[in-house]
Amino acid sequence: MSNLILFEKGFATGQELKRHSCRNSSSLMRGGRSRSYLFFALIISLCLPISACGPDMTIMSEQQEAQIGAREHAKIVKHYGGVYDDPGVTAYVNQIMKKVAAASDRPDIPFRITVLDSPIVNAFALPGGYTYVTRGLLALANSEAEVAAVIGHEIGHVTARHSAQRQTAAVGTALLAGVLGAVINQQAPGNKRVVNDLVDLGSSAVLAGYSRSQEYEADDIGVRTSAGAGYQPEAAADFLASLGRESEFEKKLSGGKSAPEWLASHPSTDERVARAREISAPYFLDRKNFRLGRDTHLAAINGMTYGETMKSGYVSGQSFLHPELKLRFTVPKGFKLKNGEKAVVATDDQEQSIVFDMDRRDVNLGDYVSQYWIRGDGHVRTETQISGAPALRIKLTSSQKYREALAIKGEGGQIFRFLISLNQSDGGRAMDALMASIRLNDPTVRPLQIQVVTVRAGQTVSGLANQMVVPDNPVERFRLLNGLQEGDGLKVGQKIKLIR
Repeated sequence: MSNLILFEKGFATGQELKRHSCRNSSSLMRGGRSRSYLFFALIISLCLPISACGPDMTIMSEQQEAQIGAREHAKIVKHYGGVYDDPGVTAYVNQIMKKVAAASDRPDIPFRITVLDSPIVNAFALPGGYTYVTRGLLALANSEAEVAAVIGHEIGHVTARHSAQRQTAAVGTALLAGVLGAVINQQAPGNKRVVNDLVDLGSSAVLAGYSRSQEYEADDIGVRTSAGAGYQPEAAADFLASLGRESEFEKKLSGGKSAPEWLASHPSTDERVARAREISAPYFLDRKNFRLGRDTHLAAINGMTYGETMKSGYVSGQSFLHPELKLRFTVPKGFKLKNGEKAVVATDDQEQSIVFDMDRRDVNLGDYVSQYWIRGDGHVRTETQISGAPALRIKLTSSQKYREALAIKGEGGQIFRFLISLNQSDGGRAMDALMASIRLNDPTVRPLQIQVVTVRAGQTVSGLANQMVVPDNPVERFRLLNGLQEGDGLKVGQKIKLIR
């Protein structure tokens, strides 16, 4: 399953900042006549960006920023599934970071970049120069210049000290919330719901992420910095356009709705694309002197893992494959597979279902079934083997559906479980086919990868797209992956990305 985040989402930390406060803040409570005016002013202030004790004051030092980045780095790596350990990809991204950091407003900051092993399209930076891109973002990008633009944008957040400003806003919100609660409790004792509603509104508006002005400033810095490093500045707009199309595609698949624009943590993608093209326009006269690096980028990501990791497994047509377990099975035609967090589920339009999940118990398989999974009498058990491993096939009693279960004893106490619920007319045929398709310890099961190929004469978008291993919408996915607009064709000798 592919996910997408429009660049960074806030990682608010810094508990030590809660100890700070404005001098004489308690004096705001003096004077009964001023309370109604204070109440009104606080409501207004909660809906506005807040600085602690002054519009230009940032209470976090650069040393504190560096400490936060160092402290949170390991948590970020763990949250995103670890580091993507590929020497070629790591070296490629590091050399871009080195160029862009040297051209930044603060080349003295020890910037470092980590490629995260996540399919999510994301990039972000922590205070102190800790910068991150996911392999999902590298897969969506189509040139070295696009990656440089993203890194320049994240460096912009660091050099402009946006995280420090956001922490200052967080402290200001906490202080005002305390004062607001005191005022309301005096006017309407015990009415905590009103306090909470107003505080939540203020906090979400202020702390939903970087503000629009901060995102725009980072865009400006990113274009300027990547251009200073020698990369084509319009690549920023190209990547933002791809990001917007990917976002719309994912929303269409999930049926999701976008958040109200005034509470969004980022400006609208269309606005940012137009603005990025506008701010890169002055560089067009020197366009020939800038580097795009499309072939370099494609060479670096050729063979890179695409989509879910080895630990998650993935759907390929009617089959589910789990690279870490070396497991493969196929469901009948007409069923649609979905890889969930706890189970793989296949359903069809007749409300029939096939469910696969796993458990771990170091017990005899028969004892496991009766004690931990399927209890009761009247079930018919048949001992069998799947890929040389002991298995139990259990026919379950049911008056409305044909129901069967299958338990397979794996290594190290691992137990693979299948449960089917089909129409009575099936009579066991689906389970027969399912069991025949199951492969354990299959060395051919591997993660999906980005494969770069060269277009030959006669090849088309639809023809190449249908060679990809994707669950659905192959043509649209192919266009998104390669930055192709509707109607764009292919040229002989052109290099493109496939998912295989």
